[in-house]
Amino acid sequence: MSVAEYVFFNRVTNFYERMRSGKNPEKLDEIFYFLDEKSLVMTKRWLLDERFPWTIGKGWSLLTQQPPLIAMTMDVESDRQQFVGNWVGEQTDTAPDGTTAIAHYESYGRLKTARYNFFIVAPNSDMVTAMYLITQRALAEGESPPLDEPHIVPYEKYGINELSYSGGDVRPDQSFIPTAAFGRTLTVTCSYLHLWRGASYGKFGFASSIELGTVNT
Repeated sequence: MSVAEYVFFNRVTNFYERMRSGKNPEKLDEIFYFLDEKSLVMTKRWLLDERFPWTIGKGWSLLTQQPPLIAMTMDVESDRQQFVGNWVGEQTDTAPDGTTAIAHYESYGRLKTARYNFFIVAPNSDMVTAMYLITQRALAEGESPPLDEPHIVPYEKYGINELSYSGGDVRPDQSFIPTAAFGRTLTVTCSYLHLWRGASYGKFGFASSIELGTVNT
């Protein structure tokens, strides 16, 4: 699992769980601002109805389950830029006092481009549209988190950038999506830095040969 896949999946899942638990109910009003009052009430009633929980998971096989559901798949992933020797940089971890060095390690990685699909299946066209817009909003909040929700970590903190979105209806296929259901896909394209930690030097009590904060450049 890549960092982008992990972050996107959890962003959608967390948004849905908060919506179902009644947190931030005003977001549904914001998402469906264009609906008349009667349509808005009906849409919110279905979305919050305990009889119709969403199944959110990964993989094509999820599409064979009963809707409503959202299945995430990775469409394609490729290297965008390769660093010399895959070397990205080095870092020194410090103790809580902020000055005592406890470990020093090197980081390696590659810059990648990836495309992920969110397949959305619902029992009718109105609901697949509603689920599509909610998924879109959930992902967008990861780019620009609301000021009153500090628990949302911006994508850029994970090294995820250059996001773009596209979508469209999915033709029913008895192998995955029954003809009686409605399907739509939301595609997210991004670049991200895939990192792994290399050689680590030292443990707790590690003495650095350079006193932090005294090096002039």
